[in-house]
Amino acid sequence: MGSFIPDRVQRSEYLRNILKLGSGTALSGLMPVLASPVLMKLYEPDQYGVLALFISSYFILSVISTGRYEHAIVLPRKDDDARYLMLASISLSFLVCLFSAIVLFFGHGLIETLFQIEELGVLIYLIPITAFLFATGQNFFYYANRYKRYGLMAKAKLTNNGMQVGSQILFGFVPIVFNGLVVGQLLGRFAGLLNYIGVLRTSFDAQFKFSLARMRAIAIEYIHFPKHLSLSYGIAAFYQQLPIFFVSGFYSPSTAGNLAIAIQLVAVPNGLIANAIGDVFRQRAVEDYHKTGSFRTVLLKTLKGTALAGIVPFALIIWLAPIVLEWYDAAWADAGVYAAILAVALFFSFVVTPIDKALIVVEKTNWLLYWHAGFFAGHLLAIAFAVFSELSTEIYLALLVGVRIAAYLAMAILSYYVSGKNQVSKPSV
Repeated sequence: MGSFIPDRVQRSEYLRNILKLGSGTALSGLMPVLASPVLMKLYEPDQYGVLALFISSYFILSVISTGRYEHAIVLPRKDDDARYLMLASISLSFLVCLFSAIVLFFGHGLIETLFQIEELGVLIYLIPITAFLFATGQNFFYYANRYKRYGLMAKAKLTNNGMQVGSQILFGFVPIVFNGLVVGQLLGRFAGLLNYIGVLRTSFDAQFKFSLARMRAIAIEYIHFPKHLSLSYGIAAFYQQLPIFFVSGFYSPSTAGNLAIAIQLVAVPNGLIANAIGDVFRQRAVEDYHKTGSFRTVLLKTLKGTALAGIVPFALIIWLAPIVLEWYDAAWADAGVYAAILAVALFFSFVVTPIDKALIVVEKTNWLLYWHAGFFAGHLLAIAFAVFSELSTEIYLALLVGVRIAAYLAMAILSYYVSGKNQVSKPSV
């Protein structure tokens, strides 16, 4: 019996960590959803379309700007190496966002036309600032994840979404010159960062002696992350936001606003459960991989858990979203239809997303690049077919569903393959 106790203890700790992060993540993820009935009365679909374009733009820039070094923070055995990785990532992000701000200042007209984001207007200048705040927050998040500070991570998400929703509601009742939804995003990102001040002050105390040469050496050691992940995640960020850009330009900003609400609705299970499980899985997988060379056991348990947990919420979305949103306001009826369509694909995303960092754990970053490239190609084919065949928005989204299902099934297979063989427990003596 004794040899099985550590496994039970590990399982118990794994579940406690998921619950600790998941409870805070669930509450923070519910905030925008619970506020949606109020916000959808205060703002029009075209204003949500502007918000969707803004989020898509700064998200793409933030992903490119860090070189994806933040994903490597949990990997080094030495804490100082992790600190230097975080500093390298934040420094790189600052330089990229600063360069982007200069480009926007001198070439905003060309960029607006090229990416069909004219609706943003002067809000385009907030993109580099928000991107840097988001990228910095991601670095702090992964740094806290390394030390299992799940309570702190959850608190940061709560602060972020609380400030975002609160300010958006305020600006809806007391209008400002700019889109209140967009300004709320910026304020939320800044507020979320403040939670990490304590842990950073502890980590970078007087005993930490900064060395530019050491930071450069660590950055070079993990150069395969920006070489492969920066491109692959840049591609991913672009194709994930591509439907918003395409729908806004090819159909209308109002249609994009309905799509943004639909995406927010179907993303709830991922935000409440899957992402929290994934953050804990990543840290546990790294531990198991360092100790045994395998993390297949925890991978299979995670897949089974998310599959069972996702059936009911996604079935409810498919059934209720069209009915509820049409009843609530005819202007948002299309959002319910879009949500029902997208929920089919998001179920597969919900199941596989928690374990999709398996390729990073084993540092198969080139494989991840190929996967994202294939996913991107699928998105482009769906758009090309929609344009040349003049498809309705619903049919276009149905094509995306097929692309997403195929991609996530492929990711599940790849993750299983690299996770190693199951570890067989030795019989007790």
